[in-house]
Amino acid sequence: MSREPSIAERGAREGQPPEAALGWAIHDGADEIADGVLARLEVVGLDRRDPGPHVFEAIAETDRLAARVLGRWLATGQEITAEEGRALSALGDFVGEVCLPGLVKAYLAFRDVSSELIERESDRMGTPPHVRAQALSMMALCTDGCLVTMCRRFDDERMRLAGELVAEQAKLEHLALHDPLTGLANRALFKQALEEALSQSQSHGGVGVLFADLNNFKSVNDTLGHDAGDRLLIEVANRLRGAVRSNDTVARLGGDEFVILRGGLSDAERELHPLTERVRAALRRPFSIDGHIVRTAGSVGVARTDGDTTAEDLLAEADAAMYAAKPDARTALHPR
Repeated sequence: MSREPSIAERGAREGQPPEAALGWAIHDGADEIADGVLARLEVVGLDRRDPGPHVFEAIAETDRLAARVLGRWLATGQEITAEEGRALSALGDFVGEVCLPGLVKAYLAFRDVSSELIERESDRMGTPPHVRAQALSMMALCTDGCLVTMCRRFDDERMRLAGELVAEQAKLEHLALHDPLTGLANRALFKQALEEALSQSQSHGGVGVLFADLNNFKSVNDTLGHDAGDRLLIEVANRLRGAVRSNDTVARLGGDEFVILRGGLSDAERELHPLTERVRAALRRPFSIDGHIVRTAGSVGVARTDGDTTAEDLLAEADAAMYAAKPDARTALHPR
């Protein structure tokens, strides 16, 4: 059974111009070029890592398309389309799977294998030197253009991934320093802020800590369930945010325990008393949770210092003052 002649062979028989004959020969050799590139990459290696088969399939498909586009242009003058241009630079999307030098190897292998095919077919068909040179020039130009575009896509993808990494790191840092339920500062962040305020107390003023918890939080969990208890804690956090200054620090230590840090005190009694009353009033107002009216109150303890104590001791003093206030939910001020 005879083999069906290729486009190039049919064109040569029909007396087509040498540009068309060579162009269709390149077009017909697309599979040969793709196979040759893969064989060369097996020898020189693509990357230190081991890319999956889909990477090599993408390289082969890109090489076939490039050969057909180049051959078509030489044979008919039809230029590359925008869609074909995007497809030829799509290897840039493999950032993270293949290093950039590995992808450059793939493009350079295409240039070398294509040049060899053009030289061989030109010799076989007796292609005039100027047509051979034109084909080689266009092939190099096509490779270089695709390489530049691929590098841009590679860099864009790298920058996108770097941006995602920065955002993910920021998210992890936020989670490490904030309460996941309420979004308030957690114990670690509160301790950092308190230590900083204490270190600056000599020049910026005294430091005050309010320690508050809910007096009947357990009964809310027992009667309405833990989901309702969580929603109550979120509402408490929102009210505490609304009771403080923008430069105060509000934190949830765990359970129903909340603390507020205020630094830069010049008159602790005068400045902390209104804040304490706002916190108590915020906790006294009824909450609406899942259609239920929840009435609660908070015990609030206060400790202050001019800087002659540690963060742990000041927090412990505020905690003790809060427990001293628990019997009738009044505010207790720990003297210093």
